[in-house]
Amino acid sequence: MKTKNKKIIKRMLVGFAGGMLSALCGAGGGLVFVPYLKSEGKNQNDAGRAAVACVLPISAVCAAAYIFKGYLTLSDGLLFIPFGLLGAAAGVAAINRLAPSWLRIIFGGFMIYAGVRFLIR
Repeated sequence: MKTKNKKIIKRMLVGFAGGMLSALCGAGGGLVFVPYLKSEGKNQNDAGRAAVACVLPISAVCAAAYIFKGYLTLSDGLLFIPFGLLGAAAGVAAINRLAPSWLRIIFGGFMIYAGVRFLIR
């Protein structure tokens, strides 16, 4: 199989895994996409930006499916949304000011923190 085809198939599998983790865990797409994009040569800043762009439509589909099936109401996230948008704006402003090494530390630290929390709860 050609290298280009392998890359396409690998991206499809990574996309599937990110979508599945997003639906199952409420997050996870970024945890899959960022390391994969870095393995393809993107720096931490660019990988984070690309992961957010990938996660947005995946999250929208998950939220719509959960609302449609009656598992979620918009009021469940009402307080999170405006403050999440403020946090997102702050993150966009900060990403260009932080060195990729700091973003790796923040991202890795968050992954460790989240992993430990999930394991002990």
